[in-house]
Amino acid sequence: MSRALAMDMDALFSRYLARLRLTLFVTYQGVTGASMLSCVLLLHTQDDVTLLPTLLTLGVLLLVLSAAGWLLRQPSPSAVLANSLVSHAAVLAGLLVALTGGAVPAGRLLAAVCLLVLAQLTMAPGPTLLVGGQALATSLLYAGFRLAEETACGRHQILVDSVLLTCAHGVGHYYRHMTRSGHMAALVATRRCIDSRVKLECEREHQEQLLLSVIPAYIAAEVKRGIMVKMADVRATDKTAKKQFHDLHVQRHNNVRYGEVDCDRQKNLVPPD
Repeated sequence: MSRALAMDMDALFSRYLARLRLTLFVTYQGVTGASMLSCVLLLHTQDDVTLLPTLLTLGVLLLVLSAAGWLLRQPSPSAVLANSLVSHAAVLAGLLVALTGGAVPAGRLLAAVCLLVLAQLTMAPGPTLLVGGQALATSLLYAGFRLAEETACGRHQILVDSVLLTCAHGVGHYYRHMTRSGHMAALVATRRCIDSRVKLECEREHQEQLLLSVIPAYIAAEVKRGIMVKMADVRATDKTAKKQFHDLHVQRHNNVRYGEVDCDRQKNLVPPD
């Protein structure tokens, strides 16, 4: 494969990953917004005074997430980094709003935090190291609030929560790695297919050029051979005609001689007067 074609394939692959990141991040926005809205509805249904600031905070966070999603339409490294940082800040702010509500203990938010960690690892844009650090910060924030709850069985419950969060991290990293490997395998297979196609086209063009270079010489040889055959036929016909004329001349001369001999014999047979 030529260097220009390889560069085109790399650019196409980069654009494809950028578009895929955009789609995943829009989904990530929806999941995060739905989680925040659920937290607002579950944690702040008894006090209307505290509900209004929470709703305002949720609206601001959703606007920040929308702006971060818009930044991803320009898939430059700086835009991706800014997008990842802004989205992570919005997620942490939403988690703080949920944890500081007080209506529900932090232990009951374990499922939501695990889903949030999975969403960060599988859908958030940016390098794997940065996204992993953000997910780890989210888990540490939840663990800190769990440690702040001084209960009798708190430490055992925190250990169980840590195991579940670790499993969520493992699943997220595994999915991210397998997705990246699948995309790279698809890129390599596409390159191999295009390379074989290009080689086939080059071989076909080479055969066509070789055939076009051979056909004129073959045609010229056939024409020359035809001319030589015709000339040989003409010469043979000329010799045959000359031989036939000579044979006719000799035959005529012989016929004249035979006629003279017959006349002499007839004269000898006539008696004299």
